[in-house]
Amino acid sequence: MSEPAPAAANPATRTIVELHAADIFATLSDRERIVLADPEATVRDLARRLGLGKSQADTIRHRLFERLRREFADDQDAGQVISRLCEFCDHWLRGRTEVEGATSDD
Repeated sequence: MSEPAPAAANPATRTIVELHAADIFATLSDRERIVLADPEATVRDLARRLGLGKSQADTIRHRLFERLRREFADDQDAGQVISRLCEFCDHWLRGRTEVEGATSDD
């Protein structure tokens, strides 16, 4: 008897994960997307990226993480969805900063 395929290999699960991540991505503010682009960033780095003080950046991250904890409390695919959501945010941020003049006064 063969082992069941991992959830990520299942096309239906991949589709559900993708759609769930896209739904959540659509509800995020720009600041929340920046937080999730690098969820392991230090508060200092996050504050710099957001253009805020450290306590404000920490508050945004804390509230976002709490919201995601509630959202995924009973979701068996939480890890996959969050991983994909972070990828969406990273891609969004890269696209936003790669546009000529997006981060300069040119």
